[in-house]
Amino acid sequence: MRVLHLNFEKTWRGGESQVMHLVRGLRELGVDNELCTYPGSDLFKNAVGNGFKAYELASINELDIISSYLLSKIIRSGKFDIIHVHTSHSHTIGLIALKILKDPPKLIMSRRVDFEVGKNFFSRMKYNSPVISRIIAISEGVKNVLVHSGLEESKIDVVYSGINISEVKSAPVINDIRAEFNIPPGKKIIGNVAALAPHKDHATLLRAVKILKMKFNDFILIIFGEGLLRAGLEELVNNLDISDYVIFAGFRQEIISYMKQFDYFVISSKLEGLCTSLIDALSCGVPVAATETGGIPEVIINDFTGLLAKPEDPEDLSDILFTLINQPELCRKFRENGLVHADKFDFSNTVRTTFEVYKKVLGNDV
Repeated sequence: MRVLHLNFEKTWRGGESQVMHLVRGLRELGVDNELCTYPGSDLFKNAVGNGFKAYELASINELDIISSYLLSKIIRSGKFDIIHVHTSHSHTIGLIALKILKDPPKLIMSRRVDFEVGKNFFSRMKYNSPVISRIIAISEGVKNVLVHSGLEESKIDVVYSGINISEVKSAPVINDIRAEFNIPPGKKIIGNVAALAPHKDHATLLRAVKILKMKFNDFILIIFGEGLLRAGLEELVNNLDISDYVIFAGFRQEIISYMKQFDYFVISSKLEGLCTSLIDALSCGVPVAATETGGIPEVIINDFTGLLAKPEDPEDLSDILFTLINQPELCRKFRENGLVHADKFDFSNTVRTTFEVYKKVLGNDV
């Protein structure tokens, strides 16, 4: 089985990490994986560093006909059985490339976001194209949005994103978060790990901090992640007068080591396909407060593995954080249940289920 994976993102985020986990796992099952990426991207460097053949294609936009033509030549010469597109951008480029070919391979599309498909003619043509063999949704929440958008339910498979559970659980603590960020002993650490992007809705989280400090003031929120919204969020911190309660820590490679030192973990997204950082938090034994949106309730089962608040509701989010702080026995229950529930999202399941989708589209003749 020969598979070409398409992803033209320039930066390294959760989706790109998932692609690399997937191709490594599929290789162990005997799948011959190659990748087509943006030139010099982090994904390209990781692919080559892990021994995969990777093609560089400088796709300018979704309607880059030249890139689609060049991709069609790569597909033709590579004699691939499956083209697996991992982003909306690569979906369009791949779709056009396959339409150029007389005898195209199967096309599988992964959908990682939980906002509805556009209702314009271009979007409907793109997502309802007969060229697409299967759509992989990373959660039931994403699948439900796709079905609500008018896509054919029978073409959609749910394959949860995952992490290496045993690796996370056994990871050592290699730094001292309190010493590094000058956090006094006893002060509660509320951690957030998320790109500073609009759908993560850090503004609601910061407003929740403003409310929480009126009820309990011996805590610090530390936000790990980078993004274009950082300057605006730092300005909001100043405007809310919560500078003493918030630290922007930036992007860190050794994030699991930091997470194991959190007292609580919080996610404030208003849109979220699944959020593997939540799985990391459960695997680290950290009690979680999150928002009830997208695939999050499939990871954080309210009052079983954590607490859920309404999206874009800082009052509700501050209330569940206050509940975690004041109910240690409840947190103990969440830790125990979360460690067990996280096993459902081990990446071995992601790889195995994806491989089953591949076999399905090829008629199991592999």
